[in-house]
Amino acid sequence: MATTSAPKAAKHWTEEEDRILQAVIEQQSMAAAADADERKKIDWHLVAAHIPGRNNKDCRKRWRYALVPSMKKGPWSKEEDNLLVEGVRQHKFK
Repeated sequence: MATTSAPKAAKHWTEEEDRILQAVIEQQSMAAAADADERKKIDWHLVAAHIPGRNNKDCRKRWRYALVPSMKKGPWSKEEDNLLVEGVRQHKFK
């Protein structure tokens, strides 16, 4: 007899978890910069080991979609709006 369980409710990230995530990624980035011959990717399993209750996918998604420094947040500029409209026009019927 198979049992099913309800999906686990998403746990909100705390400021402390965000701080730890940023610090561990910064450490990995500095180590990669010191070893310029070998480009290292972020080891998300290692990152998750520093944040109890979070797995590698949780950490990667939080970094990628909420914390990455190069991510621009806020309203779109008029130029960005125009680029989007033009892109839709060009590719709408393809």
